[in-house]
This record gives sequence, C-alpha cells and structure tokens, in this order.
Amino acid sequence: MVRIIEVMNNVYQIDLEPGGFSNLVSVYAINTGKGIIVFEGGPAISSNDLRNALRGLPGNITHAFITHVHIDHYGGTGGALTELNPNIEVYVHPRGGSKVLPNPDIIWIPAREAMGWLGELYGRPLEVPSKNARETKDGDRVTVGDVTVEVIHTPGHASHHQSFIVEPWDILIVGGDAAGIYVKDLDYIIPTTMEPPQI
Repeated sequence: MVRIIEVMNNVYQIDLEPGGFSNLVSVYAINTGKGIIVFEGGPAISSNDLRNALRGLPGNITHAFITHVHIDHYGGTGGALTELNPNIEVYVHPRGGSKVLPNPDIIWIPAREAMGWLGELYGRPLEVPSKNARETKDGDRVTVGDVTVEVIHTPGHASHHQSFIVEPWDILIVGGDAAGIYVKDLDYIIPTTMEPPQI
C-alpha cells in the first residue's frame, strides 16, 4: 500500500514501496496553487500506484522534474504522469532528455544487465513522448503558481544528474543518489557510486 505523507504544508512524500520495500523509492509532489508538480517518476513497476496516489491529491498534475534517467527515478513517468496529463512538461537534463525518454531501451538494457534481479523488479521504463520533454540548462527557473523550481546541473552519480531548489521553502531535492542513501534503522548513509559516461 502506497503511503502519502504531507511533510510540509502542500508538500507530499509518496512512498511507492516497489516489491513491498518501504522507504526505498519516494516521489515528491507539491501543490502550487496552479496545479501539482512532481519530482521523479519512480520505477515502472510502481506507475499504477503513483497514478492512483496522485489522483488523491487536490489539483491536476502539470509539471514533472526528473533528477536523472535511471530506471528507479523516471521509469514510471510514462505510465503515471503522462496518462494523468498528456501535456505534462517533463524537465530533464539534455543528456537524458529527448533521446532517452521516448527510447527507454537506451537505459533499460544496460541497467537490467548491471542490476540483475533489482532491475527486473523495477521493470522496463515506460515511454515518454518527445513532445513532453523539456531539456534544462543549469540555472533555469520554472515558476508554477506560488512555487519556483531552480535547476542545478549536478553531474556525478550520473553525467545527466540535476538537482532542484524549490522556493519559497528553499527545499533542495537531490534525487537520493547524489547525497547517498540514508538507512534510518542503522542511522547510516550508504554512498552511491559514480556512473561512467554513457549518455
């Protein structure tokens, strides 16, 4: 069962629990007053759960911001977000944008080989039409209602990684892998690996 937690006023964490694993993959949604913006798309296996969770929030989904196009971060975007709004604007780094979104095998085939059972669990990413892709530049600012998202290109874990500062709260969204993975039960941060340049 997907959990939706309002972590701040109008800011929601959606724990997708792929394969029944809680606190593994989350998507964040913000009610801007002029629609809902979403950060990440989760894996393909969770696309139905994400779509159903977002239907329970007040407002229409208008924008999505993807930190990077690894299968656990964007794989469900095509099945969840573009079905809720066929005109959604999906913001991605230019190295992962219009080339990868409509052609997920570019990332799926090497990911499945590298990740084994976990890649199979996450599933093949679902296509996002090129018309929905908005390729970002470092420093871009996108305003929706009362919320502004500033794009910061942060290559490292992936050559096409980006982070986001969300105003008015000055929330920094890094997509987990850029900062490491926090294991609450152990009170420990697992560093994530750097990706060799691929796309």
